[in-house]
Amino acid sequence: MIRIVSQIVSLVLLMVILTEGNPQQVIDASGQCHCPCECSAQHRPLFQVSARGSAATGRNASTSTSSRRLKIGAFNIKTFGRSKMSKPGVPQRIKQIIERYDVILVQEILDRSGESVRQLHRMLSRTYEFVISDRLGRGRYKEQYAFFYRTDRVSLLNFHQSTDREDAFEREPFSVLVAPKQINNVKLALIGFHAKPTDAVKEIGRLADVIGEVRRQFGADVEPIVLGDLNADCDYADRRRRLRAGDALTTNTSYVWLIGDDVDTTTRDSTSCAYDRIIVGSGLTGRVVRGSASVFDFCDNMRLSKQQCSDVSDHYPVEVTLVF
Repeated sequence: MIRIVSQIVSLVLLMVILTEGNPQQVIDASGQCHCPCECSAQHRPLFQVSARGSAATGRNASTSTSSRRLKIGAFNIKTFGRSKMSKPGVPQRIKQIIERYDVILVQEILDRSGESVRQLHRMLSRTYEFVISDRLGRGRYKEQYAFFYRTDRVSLLNFHQSTDREDAFEREPFSVLVAPKQINNVKLALIGFHAKPTDAVKEIGRLADVIGEVRRQFGADVEPIVLGDLNADCDYADRRRRLRAGDALTTNTSYVWLIGDDVDTTTRDSTSCAYDRIIVGSGLTGRVVRGSASVFDFCDNMRLSKQQCSDVSDHYPVEVTLVF
């Protein structure tokens, strides 16, 4: 009996040693790694290179585990391109900001070569991938949107560049359909949008049509989230102007503006405007973690000087955490 027990113990020890010394990689068809080891570079999924084809509502964060939360952000990085990515310290600070989120919309990408976006992508954790829009704009000045997302937290199901046959937008909204992993029957349509300041009232007024278009594209059951620099305050499209124009997203109680009119989303001392917003349908208001809809003051968080802060952006990211 003693000999048999000894043999069993020896076998168990041998199995432990082999397991610790040789963790096996399990790579699924999409190239994802499902093991505690680091996947080799050859299994890293390729990024998408083209895209054709403060509310008081919500739950207390303590009632849910982190695996069932999703942190979403939107960040206008102010003339994002090779010049910005060459400034000392700036790329690392942008990286830190991006990695706060499970999904984040990046706006005002100017680099037509795409190298600045690829440089940022290479800096990020291996779990991040991105999808990027077409270059948008009526004239020579053009911008792109990009959504960066954590592949271990969400699945990218689809993406859509809004059509604009009536030329209503300077930069047509760009949308992604994502599904939080480990959560069944939840699909979120994130609609990224950067409004032209002088046309912000008119462009915001067309967003209800965009939501309808996105639902036709992705499915009627998806939950829409509009996010980005809407220029929705001060001299451009404050609440009074939007109400006077009869804007559906402002007047319809089916939509909730999570970033309030009293929130300053700009980094400059000379402005105090709620330009950047996150708007959700009423079906998601109960999913908002209480107090999570806000700006991320990276200037204070990273203890930056005014110049260092300005070098990153003149906008704060806006963010919200959803719980399922």
